[in-house]
Amino acid sequence: MSTDDDIFLTPWAVDEVAEWMAEVLALEPLAAPDLDEGEYFYKRRSPLVEGRDALLLVGPNIHSVADPEPDEVSAIDGYTGMISVRIAGMRSEWGQAREACALFNELAAVRPGVAMVLRGNPGFTGCENFLGNCVMNGWAGRHYL
Repeated sequence: MSTDDDIFLTPWAVDEVAEWMAEVLALEPLAAPDLDEGEYFYKRRSPLVEGRDALLLVGPNIHSVADPEPDEVSAIDGYTGMISVRIAGMRSEWGQAREACALFNELAAVRPGVAMVLRGNPGFTGCENFLGNCVMNGWAGRHYL
């Protein structure tokens, strides 16, 4: 099972993303001693998995390469921030992927002009929008990452 599913977005600063998400999604901030500078940790009740919390780590895009070699270029290099999504106490790729998909769709509905990409387990096909949806300037399309 993938450890988490990620939503990448740009061009916002990470602290602005964290503040916006906390307000829009009514997130509860969590203290974690191992957070790096510029990382924010939240939880909320999962709307899809009864009795479970969705855990969200908001921070800079740790997968991007600032000046990649031609063979290192990635579709997510231009995305400045990322949200890692997990379901607390659940070891189900299906459940976690559905949660990430729902969160992605919720964020995209609230701010359709923000460029976002959802990336997760490439073998998962249970959510129509799951494999790399992209929303940019009001246009929605599917991108497989």
